[in-house]
Amino acid sequence: STYIHPVTMVEPVEELFDIFDEKGKHIGTEKRGVVHKTGLWHRSVDVVLIQRRSNASPLLVIQKRSPLKTVAPSCWDVSCAEHLSPGESFREGAVRGLMEELGFSVSAQQLYRLRPQYSAKLDDEERGIRDYEFKELWGMDFDGDTSKIKIDEDEVVDFKLVSLDTVLEEMRQSPDDYTPWFQEHRSFLETLL
Repeated sequence: STYIHPVTMVEPVEELFDIFDEKGKHIGTEKRGVVHKTGLWHRSVDVVLIQRRSNASPLLVIQKRSPLKTVAPSCWDVSCAEHLSPGESFREGAVRGLMEELGFSVSAQQLYRLRPQYSAKLDDEERGIRDYEFKELWGMDFDGDTSKIKIDEDEVVDFKLVSLDTVLEEMRQSPDDYTPWFQEHRSFLETLL
């Protein structure tokens, strides 16, 4: 039998992504492994499930990434962070990602954009990663019923419902415990307070 490295199962290096020039013009498709090694621009979407409360900081569902993830292993992250499949819109990727990572079925109409498209670069020389993305942050109002969440244990090892105040304070105290992109969203999340 053929040995498959655990990281390959979590993040299939053969998975295809649309790739773009630095101005956002589509230039083709490429495999995940090549994209993350060479710094080709591609797209991803982050989603945060939000339980709004009167007179209190909103609660967010956050997830802890698998230690087998190539980028930001074992870090706390937004509710869902998903690369887009070729031809997929940010909204479609958000719907698919919530289902794949959290087993959480939603309609596209339940989602709303919190942060319009922006570009983000992550260079991790130690891991040989050049992750260059066009990203959007989307939100969805959540009723707090975490029994609806069924994590994909290959990608997510834990999740919790936690106040935004707590998340922001923990980010300040222990930034390495959080993904770089979650930290990039800080100012947009503060607007929810």
